[in-house]
Amino acid sequence: SSYDQGQTWQNIQGGLPSQLYTFNVVNVNHTLLAGQWDSIYRKDSESGSWKLSSTGLPEKLAIANMQVYDNIIVVTGNERKLRDKMTTGK
Repeated sequence: SSYDQGQTWQNIQGGLPSQLYTFNVVNVNHTLLAGQWDSIYRKDSESGSWKLSSTGLPEKLAIANMQVYDNIIVVTGNERKLRDKMTTGK
């Protein structure tokens, strides 16, 4: 993140799985949400680290896009079950 229009940057990845891609980040009422290859993560304001925030979502949902409309978060994604089955046979 940057607090000076991109002149300097800070790593805020603490708590996000490093082996997965982060597709997008949205700000909802001063709370950051990150859509990753496996689910959604919420940045904890007290600890500064990211926490899994996927209650009610399908397991292994790759978050393709997140948008906020009138404080409603709209998520599009793709379940990875078929891809996992094709690559692992399980």
